Amino acid sequence: MLFVISYLLRFNFYVLIVCFFTAYDFCLLFLLFFISCLLF
Repeated sequence: MLFVISYLLRFNFYVLIVCFFTAYDFCLLFLLFFISCLLF
């Protein structure tokens, strides 16, 4: 039972990291787009 819980926690942590980096990349792209719109 404990093994299953630790596995689920690890999997959730991995998903959180992936979501965080995806959101980070999206924010970075949005900022680049915004800055390019301001410059040109």
